[in-house]
Amino acid sequence: MKSFVNALIYMIAIAFLTHGLLVMATPRLIMRVALFGMNRVAGTNAMYHAPLPNADSRSVVRPSPDIAYSVCVFDLSQGPVSIQAPVGDSYTSLAVYAANTDNIFAISDSDVTDGVLRVRIVEEDASENGAPDTHVVRSPTARGIVMLRAVVTDPSHFQALDGLRRTATCQGAT
Repeated sequence: MKSFVNALIYMIAIAFLTHGLLVMATPRLIMRVALFGMNRVAGTNAMYHAPLPNADSRSVVRPSPDIAYSVCVFDLSQGPVSIQAPVGDSYTSLAVYAANTDNIFAISDSDVTDGVLRVRIVEEDASENGAPDTHVVRSPTARGIVMLRAVVTDPSHFQALDGLRRTATCQGAT
């Protein structure tokens, strides 16, 4: 009986350890795969403007067919990264994700007064404050993803919206 209890305790300990390791590793693995895939398509510190999603699209998990997505894989190893994204008449948001999938910053068109979302991503311990009209984001990881989303309220307006979002930039070490 004693050996059965010891074996049960051993199995429970292994189960808890395995579960803990999976919980810690899974977000990093998911983001590593996403960073690799997006980096292959667009490169680093460059904005990629995906086509409007359809039923076959899977560049973003479960993409919405009425949202135009743009992404930038950022890398702070050479210095800060600056993002500028003009907003139009439809709802637009920008989110910054760290390498462990944490959403570390989000902003929308309602948060700006001049029609441009401005973000500067810096290392977590950087002393930079940025320009008055720019949101400084302190990233806990050197790499991550910026996702720009714009709602397509009417398919006939997509061409104008697409032209506007393609002027969005993601530039490193500026």
